[in-house]
Amino acid sequence: MKNQKFMKLWMMLIGLILISTTALAEVKITEVLYDPISSETGGEFVELFNPTDKIINLSGWALATKSSVTDVVIEQGMFIRPQSYFLIADSGWETKKDDESWPGADVSEAFTLGNQDAGVSLRNATSIIDSVGWGDAPEGFFETNSTLFSDSGTSMKRIYLNGSYQDSNNNFNDFLISQNTYPHNSSFNLINTKGIVMTLTVNKAILQFYSIILPDDDPFDPGFQISPIPGSMKNFTLEVITNSLADNLTVSLENESFFISDYIFVNESQKKYSVSLSNAYYKSPGSYGINITAYGDLVSNHTIVSYTYLPMTAMAIDASSLGIGNVTPGEEILILGDNNTETDSKPTIFNIGNTPLDIAIKATSLSSSLSSISLSNIYYNITGSFTPLSLDQSIQDLNLDLQTKIPLSFRLSIPLTAESGEYQNAITINAISS
Repeated sequence: MKNQKFMKLWMMLIGLILISTTALAEVKITEVLYDPISSETGGEFVELFNPTDKIINLSGWALATKSSVTDVVIEQGMFIRPQSYFLIADSGWETKKDDESWPGADVSEAFTLGNQDAGVSLRNATSIIDSVGWGDAPEGFFETNSTLFSDSGTSMKRIYLNGSYQDSNNNFNDFLISQNTYPHNSSFNLINTKGIVMTLTVNKAILQFYSIILPDDDPFDPGFQISPIPGSMKNFTLEVITNSLADNLTVSLENESFFISDYIFVNESQKKYSVSLSNAYYKSPGSYGINITAYGDLVSNHTIVSYTYLPMTAMAIDASSLGIGNVTPGEEILILGDNNTETDSKPTIFNIGNTPLDIAIKATSLSSSLSSISLSNIYYNITGSFTPLSLDQSIQDLNLDLQTKIPLSFRLSIPLTAESGEYQNAITINAISS
């Protein structure tokens, strides 16, 4: 048709793409594992964190090492969201990482982190964004003073204090060697895993517990805090050190019990027992007790160690982009969501946390290089009726329960006055606690 106008519309559910040049320098390297236990080729990683309230475009940025100033080049279309992480790992990460419970990488590409007198820097086309060096690192790969060497399997972790990462532009002051390595990718909230030791002294007891060790995801609060992993099991290890009179342990957590007879000698008078435990991501937040009983020859002892399972508000959306294709002015397009997270062309919201959630949603107009389509022509439907999208955040009271899915639908009305072109917009959807 001679006067027919065609357009190609793309709706990108990747968050509001708002780039701030002043925020670029605030992307931090927060953890580096350069000497993994499992494999030097496949087990290394560099964790980034964006402490700003802006989405930052990482396209074309690079990790520089002693091997190459472009050892890893981040491909086009990669972003780091506000208050979020971004994980860069060596090629083969999924099968060679030290701990199979560690999350997948946002970028997996072959690179080399030297174990001696080396470093890594994050760079864009014009400047060095951040650097971390260890030993006698080369110029350009450290800030003021390098850190000490870390042992195999331990990482260099930036200090997290009073709700933020420390950055004095001095690697020696800002980083610690951590035995509680746990990288985070773009799907995770801030989790700081660090083991602490609790010592129990039982007066006049013959069979004694010397210490009980659990991971602590929030060391600034008293007691043991364990944070869920959205959509996955949280695996953790309990270590119990007793005197030499203990022959075995029983450990009980809710409806599960474990019998442990294997141990290692810490010294001539102390034994260490270890057991792997797990919590489902949808387990209710609150305080839980682990019952521990040690048995010896005609003697026994019992204790309970408590931990807090932290609340986690998290959701997944199976559609990261919707390509609508060619449409004509005056046409109305309906995109229906469903309750199946395997159909990424039919958006679904899935509660993968352990608290009921509401959502906050906002969007930008559909825009081409020459024209735009107002948000008054774009509607969304979660609760049963279509509502226009807005630049301002709108909160939908869903009270979406744990492990529950709900469809997310859209309706577009193309104005008769719409010009030809390729249009794009960004929709931001945030999970908030009900």
